[in-house]
Amino acid sequence: MATIQDYVNNRHKYKVDLDYQRPEGAWSREDEQCLIDTILRNEPMPLFFFNLKTKEGVYYVVDGQQRLGAIARFYDNKFSLNSKFSGEDNHGKNFNGNNPISDQQRENFLGYHLNFKIMEDYDDEKIRTIFSRLQRGKPLTLDEHLNAMPGTVVISMREIAKHPFMADSIGISKERYGNFPDAARILFYETLGARDSGTPALTRFFEEYTTLSLNSTAYKRALSILNILEKAFPRDPGDYQFLNKHAWVLAVYTMVSELDKRYGLYGKEQLIRDFLQTFHGNVYMEDMRMSNHNYQRFYDNVRGGWSERIISFRRDTLIQEFIKKHQIQELDLRRQINEQKKIEVFTKAGRKCEDCGKDFKDHSEPEYHHVKLYASGGVSDTENIKALCNTCHTRYRGKEEMA
Repeated sequence: MATIQDYVNNRHKYKVDLDYQRPEGAWSREDEQCLIDTILRNEPMPLFFFNLKTKEGVYYVVDGQQRLGAIARFYDNKFSLNSKFSGEDNHGKNFNGNNPISDQQRENFLGYHLNFKIMEDYDDEKIRTIFSRLQRGKPLTLDEHLNAMPGTVVISMREIAKHPFMADSIGISKERYGNFPDAARILFYETLGARDSGTPALTRFFEEYTTLSLNSTAYKRALSILNILEKAFPRDPGDYQFLNKHAWVLAVYTMVSELDKRYGLYGKEQLIRDFLQTFHGNVYMEDMRMSNHNYQRFYDNVRGGWSERIISFRRDTLIQEFIKKHQIQELDLRRQINEQKKIEVFTKAGRKCEDCGKDFKDHSEPEYHHVKLYASGGVSDTENIKALCNTCHTRYRGKEEMA
């Protein structure tokens, strides 16, 4: 147990764990004024929970950040008392500024005991379990709720939320965990496809796929699509306001994810950006909606809803409109070069590296390289495949400078 005087004297030892706590300012001024009045009346306050990192000598706040922030701000004369809670006699008074509370009130404030629960060197999983239990029954937002769930799926969600496209490009609020629901729905989509992904469905998904990690197929797939989107919507200038709604973010993501399975998107990032910017503008122009039924239907279905039907409709409409307007190369679904194809290419090359002329012993020795990249629509035909030694193949892959 520590007094407020102890706390303010050692503020430098207390830090916020932003993985759990809201940033300062999440409370209203009246919330803060009510808390200070509680202290001045010497009424009880809930426990504060800290995770002590012994090597750092730092106490990370797990629960109680807003209360500690309010205490510090009142001590620093950042706000005054309110007659609504403290009566007319105390209205407008601060700690020790130009209209201070009485000496006795200051003594009571500094001597108030704060009940601390200290946990030493708890790992992220334990902290999330405790935080989830502490918040049970409290009105958590969806992002707060997902962040408090157990398992590596939460780590995967956080990493997706940090991706430059998610952190810098989309217009979703950057405060606290604002894009966590978007990151969660991306993982959901890459795992289960276009299904209902409202709050109950996301909660069940996190409960059932607790072990979904950074090594999972879903996470790696999501990362590859986000890399395409980052090129289409670079961080400079970033904050694209036509991607300022959760529904738009998922619609754009699912469109690109499905296109990437069938078409060569390499070098098409600007095309994607221009199309989506134009499409978005048309959807919100009444004249365009009247002239194109798809714009009106999309407008009606992009204002909310996470059902399988709505998610599929948004995705499929974007894909259809994009393909209608742009000629892009379909991918060769036979991407893998089978043994027969390798033998044919090996024979065509004369048993030598087609760049440097190095001799090969047999067809298993060369690296087989698509001349026109698979991602650009290159097919796995003999004429589009070269037999290369490892050195030459490495150069093609950009790991060395060409000699």
